[in-house]
Amino acid sequence: MIDFSVMWCAPCASAGKNSQSVYDSNKDIGLVYITVLLENFKGEAPEKSDIKKWKNEHSVKDAPVYGGSRSLINSVPEEGYPVRAWPTFYFLDKDLTILYINEGYSKESLSYYIKDLYR
Repeated sequence: MIDFSVMWCAPCASAGKNSQSVYDSNKDIGLVYITVLLENFKGEAPEKSDIKKWKNEHSVKDAPVYGGSRSLINSVPEEGYPVRAWPTFYFLDKDLTILYINEGYSKESLSYYIKDLYR
């Protein structure tokens, strides 16, 4: 599962605070929760210090957090991941086929999709 987020987004921060517990609760089924931060608080591509700050502020220990840039997203699927809302979650299977895309964040909806798609 890939969570495309930006540091300045309140719903993204809520998802970030929940990412470690989602990861811990679902690692037995092989689910990996990956956060890809696309912007820091200045609207720029995040630096290593931004990623470290995100992990520390949200108590993320094992769930991977990576930095990216807006070049990863695009409205044309062949040119990037379409992202129209923050955060956007891509649920993938083991072959990296997209199973579902969820825009926005709700702890309940995230749990529902994980249960529905992976359990």
